[in-house]
Formats: sequence, structure tokens, C-alpha cells
Amino acid sequence: MLTQGREREYLSTVAYKSGYNPTAITEADIDEYVRHYASPGGMRAGFEYYRALLQDGQQNRESAKTKLVVPVLVLTGSDSGIGDRLLKGVQAVTENVQSNVIEKSGHWLAEEQPAALSERLLAFFNEKANSL
Repeated sequence: MLTQGREREYLSTVAYKSGYNPTAITEADIDEYVRHYASPGGMRAGFEYYRALLQDGQQNRESAKTKLVVPVLVLTGSDSGIGDRLLKGVQAVTENVQSNVIEKSGHWLAEEQPAALSERLLAFFNEKANSL
């Protein structure tokens, strides 16, 4: 009810307030997001992700009783505001975690620093493939 017909305003605010570089997400990008989120059920589907967070947390606490042994990579943006908390949370549930901060980036790593993100992902996966 609060976002119907106002998808552009909502999505623009989220996109521009969560990033380091406000030009990383273009008007064309926003148009594409609006096209999907304005379709029937689009905003509801997006909000359900957040509505499920409490249940996800409960399920994750149960699963975390046994630590992950697979390698885990944590990537955060230097201006995301969640880097340390995210890393500590992942370290609590895995035995093998690597982390990296991508400079000049906020929440939108792929849009703000695509080359740096690709470089770190490829290095991580190549390292793991070469250790097999």
C-alpha cells in the first residue's frame, strides 16, 4: 500500500542511499528494477525477503551448531557499514573464511566496483580449484 505506484521513489532511495557512488546505478537500471517491482506481486516478493529474516535467523542458529568446513569468502564494500559485523558472524559459523574489503564501494559491489569484485571472486575460486 505504501509503495504501490511509488516504486521508483522507493527503489531510487534504496539504491542511492546504500552506495558509495551514487552514479553506479543508472536511471536505466532503476527503470529495469521498477519494471519488475511494479509488476503484480513484485514489491511483495521483495519485502518477503526481509519478513523472513527472523525465521532465517532461527534456522541459521540451529544450523550453526555444526561449523561449515567449506571455504567461505566474505566481500564487503568499504562504505557498506556492515563489514566487521558480517565477518564476525561468518567466522562464528565456519572454519575456513577469507575476507576482503572492496574500496570505494557500499552495498552494491557489482555495480560500483565490478572489476575489483570479479578479480576477488576469480582469485578465490581459482585458488580453491587449484587445491583440489
